[in-house]
Amino acid sequence: MGNPFSLDFRVPEIRHRLEHYLEAYKAEDLALDFIWADWEVDGPIEWNGSWEAAKRSVNARAKVPDIDDFSSYQAALRKERSRLQRVMYTEPVLSYFPDALVGNYAMYPNDGYRYWFDYFEEMVDGAPHIVDGRAQYRQWYQEFPSTGYTYAMPVVYTWHDTYTWYDFEVPDYRWFYNMLLVGSNAGKSTPAEIPLITFVHYHTIVLKPPADPEVQQLSEGVFKEVLWHLYLRGHDGLFQWSGAEEMLKESQLVHEVYAASHQYRDFAARSSASSPILK
Repeated sequence: MGNPFSLDFRVPEIRHRLEHYLEAYKAEDLALDFIWADWEVDGPIEWNGSWEAAKRSVNARAKVPDIDDFSSYQAALRKERSRLQRVMYTEPVLSYFPDALVGNYAMYPNDGYRYWFDYFEEMVDGAPHIVDGRAQYRQWYQEFPSTGYTYAMPVVYTWHDTYTWYDFEVPDYRWFYNMLLVGSNAGKSTPAEIPLITFVHYHTIVLKPPADPEVQQLSEGVFKEVLWHLYLRGHDGLFQWSGAEEMLKESQLVHEVYAASHQYRDFAARSSASSPILK
C-alpha cells in the first residue's frame, strides 16, 4: 500500500469524488440521513508486514521517531488513518448534511483491545496482546473519536478461525463467547449519544479455504440469541451483509429478532434515550 504517512496527495481527488454526489443530492433537495463506507483494507494498517517496512522508511522514521516501539507506530498510523477518513469523508458529508449519520465498517469505540481478526490481517511479532485460550486479543488504538463519525459500527462475525481458538465442549459457545466479547466491548465503550449500528453475519466466513471440517456452523437459535444480547448491550441497529447464496437465511434471522424486539421498544428507548434511531 506504500508509505502510510505519504497519502495526502490523494486527499483532494477522493474528497472531490464524494462531493460530486453530495452536491447532486443537495441540488435535488434529497435527504441524506445515513451513509456507510467500507474503508478497511484500502487504508494504511499496522498489521502484516507494515511495521517492518516502515522501519526501513526514512519518511516513516521521521514521522515516528520511536518507531521501534509497536504501540508508538500503531498510534501514529491510526491517528493518520483517522485523519484521512475525517478530511476525505466525514467533513464533506457533514458540511452538506449536518444531521447525517456517517460512519465506516469496523470503526467503533473500544476498551483498548480488538477481539477479532479481519480477513486481511495477520498478527505481528512483538505486538502487545492478551491471550485467552489460543486467542490473541490485540491492543487497539482509540481511533474512533478522531474520525468525527456520528455512529459506531462494530463487527460481530462468525470468522472461521475464531472457532479454533477455544476448547469449550459446546460448539455454539465457541462462537457465542467471542461474538459477545466484541458486542460487549462496543456496548460498554460507546457513549449513549453515539448510535451503534452493528455488522452481523451468521454463516461461517472461511478466510483461507478450505474450511477445517472440525469447525461447526453456529446454530440459528444461538445466533439469534447473540442478536438479542446486542440489543441488551445498547446496540441500536443491525447491518447485515452476505453473498447472494446466503442472503435469504441471513435476512430471515436478523429480521426475526428485529421484528420481535419491537414489543420491548419502550424499554430500549429508556435505556438509550439519546439514540436518534430509537426516537
